[in-house]
Amino acid sequence: MRLRFLAVPVLAAAALAACSPRDKPPSAPPQASGSPPAVASPATDRASAQRDAVVAYVGMWRAYETAAAAGDTSGTQAARYATGDALDLINRAVQKIVKDGLRAQGTSVLAPRATEVRGVDVPAEVRVDDCMDTSGTRLVKVDGSKYTDSPGGRRKMVATVRLVDGGWKVVSFGLGQVGTC
Repeated sequence: MRLRFLAVPVLAAAALAACSPRDKPPSAPPQASGSPPAVASPATDRASAQRDAVVAYVGMWRAYETAAAAGDTSGTQAARYATGDALDLINRAVQKIVKDGLRAQGTSVLAPRATEVRGVDVPAEVRVDDCMDTSGTRLVKVDGSKYTDSPGGRRKMVATVRLVDGGWKVVSFGLGQVGTC
């Protein structure tokens, strides 16, 4: 589950397009819990918007990992934290894992930082940068047969989180190759 399958054509173009050389990796990585956080609520100040955007970002990845481990293609948990292109990419990735007879094991180490807040009077969009470490995850065959997974590692992640229908949701993300942070 190192998100290596994100490198497949389904996600590669969108994931890599959002990364840019001017992005800096996060400094001190905060610890992210293994279970999805509560749904992020609207925020009226910059600090709350940053916090709620990070909650949505972490929630999206934990929901993805849970779905990929269980083979759950419903997308209902991820929809709590993501919408639009981000939700479509997550759902297609899980569907591909299931179609290929795989399941995910392990948890990515996240180190998200809200780096930019946009909005005139009320924050409406937050950029979240991360240096996701996927080295503790892997894909395995459901039937127990041999499957050689590519190695994971630290990779640059940039996400856009917006205030949508009264809650913060990831609307897009870009995933860099292993070694990009």
